Amino acid sequence: MAIIRRTRSSSRAAAPLPRDLSPYEREVGEAMTARRNAALNLSSVLADDVSRYESGMADVRAGRSLDILVVLPASRFRQSTNSAISEFESTRHRFRLALTAVALDRGLNARQIGEAFGFSRQLASQYVKEAREQWPDLHPANGERELERKDAVSH
Repeated sequence: MAIIRRTRSSSRAAAPLPRDLSPYEREVGEAMTARRNAALNLSSVLADDVSRYESGMADVRAGRSLDILVVLPASRFRQSTNSAISEFESTRHRFRLALTAVALDRGLNARQIGEAFGFSRQLASQYVKEAREQWPDLHPANGERELERKDAVSH
């Protein structure tokens, strides 16, 4: 099964499916929504950060370098930025994990999943393991058990 990558979303409405979405597919949709929301939040936090830096640079150019220490409570902004980055990374993991479950459900193995994501089979195997822990009803694709045994021996 080939995974098709889209660069732009279609402006056409999706045709109704002749079946219900699997729980893994529903999780992909929820994970994508969370990822989008985290990206919007991170974008907003970074835009605020850029604005503060521009203001600070203006103060520095005007000879008021130390004034920026009083005006900017750096630890609060750093915590906000770190929190937004952490949320963004967490939602990326959630999305990858859900998509891994869909791929497993459709019969892909760790090597194929790794190729589709563009990362190593070893990292894909970690996602496969985690997906199976989260969704125990996922079954290995043909030949996947052999690939997992090879991974276990190589670690």
